[in-house]
Amino acid sequence: MKIWRSLKEISADPAPAPYVTVGIFDGVHLGHQALLRELKEMARAGRGAAVVVTFGEPAENKEGSAPSQRLNYADERLELLAAAGVDAALALPFDDELRRMAADQFVEEVLVGALHARGVCVGHDHHFGHDGRGDISLLSLLGKKYSFETHAAPPFAVDGMIVSSTLVRRKLRIGDVAKANNYLGYRYQLRGAVEKGSGVGGSELGYPTANVNLDAKMLPAPGVYAALGNIMDEEGRVAEGPFGAFCNLGFRPTFEKEASAEPQLEVHLFDFARDILGRRVRVQFVSRLRDERKFDAAAALHEQLVEDEKKARRILFSH
Repeated sequence: MKIWRSLKEISADPAPAPYVTVGIFDGVHLGHQALLRELKEMARAGRGAAVVVTFGEPAENKEGSAPSQRLNYADERLELLAAAGVDAALALPFDDELRRMAADQFVEEVLVGALHARGVCVGHDHHFGHDGRGDISLLSLLGKKYSFETHAAPPFAVDGMIVSSTLVRRKLRIGDVAKANNYLGYRYQLRGAVEKGSGVGGSELGYPTANVNLDAKMLPAPGVYAALGNIMDEEGRVAEGPFGAFCNLGFRPTFEKEASAEPQLEVHLFDFARDILGRRVRVQFVSRLRDERKFDAAAALHEQLVEDEKKARRILFSH
């Protein structure tokens, strides 16, 4: 997939007869994937290229230094778009200039002036431009003015629920990663570098863990999860795995006197004994096992971890 990161890059390496969709595409979930299939059909019919215009996060979100609530890392989103069969993506930074751009100006400067779009496909409820004032009606009017085809993709439902990024976030907030995965069409993942921990997992519990310093992204609800783990190479590609695993995303109430401000991720890889301190890992969430809770003694926690491992292995084996 061709990637442009500015309007200037398009003119240097344009796509033939672009058919375009616009949006953040946070999650690239099944609803997005259905829209992208319709975009690709338009592009095939017009003998052109399927192009996505997507946006990065502002340098600072509304909560200042608060962690991102995005469902994808920027590079992960582009990888998912490529896997969906998109020919090219324009990844624009969502800066003040873009945020203040009126809907008609966005169409004129980006879709028409830079991309020379032959067609535009968006979701039925899509809004764009400053304060979201642009919609499919405005897009249709501008399509007639600038001679590009417009198409509104219908909503996509799973088990009677219209799939959206909001729905996925709602499931993650209650820890229902299995349902979130059903709506995403893939397993939700977190990643980060393994840092030195207290060593309690291995020395006192018999379950050594990789303590992951997480990259900014939306976190599922605290709890214990069955998961799959990968070890990454220096280029961010999968080097090893997946390994069956279970993980605790939370505040370590049994051992920590004072809870940390943010949940910490500790991952135990099954049948794995190597030191991976400093390596980057990816953790894919499969199913929630239980809430995180405080135990009176390490022995009681160990007994629970034995049961957690058994349950996690059964779940992972069934997948």
